Amino acid sequence: MSTATLPLSRVTSMGWPSGTGLEYYDEGAQRISNLIDEGLKQEAIRRKEARKREVRVLILGQAESGKSTLHKQFQLFYASHTLERERPSWRAVVYLNIIRATRMIVDTLQYEVAQSIDSPPDPDFPITKGIQDEITAMVTALKPLLDAELPLSSELNGGLSGRASAYARSGWQSLINPRRASSDTLPDLTPRASWVSDILKAAKGGVETLWRYPLVASLLARRKLLLEESAPYFLSNADRICYPDYIPTTEDILHARMQTLGVVEHSLSVHQAGKEYTWRMFDVGGARGQRNAWIPYFDDATAIIFLGLSYCNSL
Repeated sequence: MSTATLPLSRVTSMGWPSGTGLEYYDEGAQRISNLIDEGLKQEAIRRKEARKREVRVLILGQAESGKSTLHKQFQLFYASHTLERERPSWRAVVYLNIIRATRMIVDTLQYEVAQSIDSPPDPDFPITKGIQDEITAMVTALKPLLDAELPLSSELNGGLSGRASAYARSGWQSLINPRRASSDTLPDLTPRASWVSDILKAAKGGVETLWRYPLVASLLARRKLLLEESAPYFLSNADRICYPDYIPTTEDILHARMQTLGVVEHSLSVHQAGKEYTWRMFDVGGARGQRNAWIPYFDDATAIIFLGLSYCNSL
């Protein structure tokens, strides 16, 4: 029987005949729909209230301008407890910084030795046969440490191979420190990072000898050896860092360098004037060539911080 021939009193709002039993399904569906609508309404209210206490900061700047360091300083000042939780995870990054600095010195020394073979002796620091032999011996002793660079980089990069630098992505700490430890124990390193720790401990003497080698000081003075800004700090502290139970200090973390890959988001809970605010900081340095990836982060940005290089000999 068509619903069009029934009295209106026997037709529900959904068009089902009264008494068929189908109207009960409609009423149940309506109740569910109302609950969903109410839930969406409450969620919208919650999001609106949360946005009132949300500060969105976009961090811009060229490579090596200090974007990641700025975030770490904000973290240290406003949410130092989160830095404490991350502290053990920075061990592998510090290890990689030392290995990378060691490789830069070794590569420069080997280049200078190769140049000295076919060129007149350098009057400031002639590379004699004895110096060549010393450099060869140092490089041979440090080979296991240098060979650990790519495997450790791959672990920090989440399995991306072929990259000699570590790239920071959101959640990178969990890759190198898979479980949280109690306050009275040292968190475990992953097997690969632990292996690098053992190699670094064995290579401590070689790293210190290389850093104190007279030709290295001469090359630095004549700007024929260019190291990253943080390299002298880590090489000068190699004895402490190579200690088996090493945990990075705040100064170590501030000096540690990682390049960003893609857009990296950091969230901080900041308490001001008795209120709690959520600071969401977006570092888009790793997506400079991906306009579509970082343009949306300008929407609703509370502030934009641009960092430039503070010295004149960098481009």
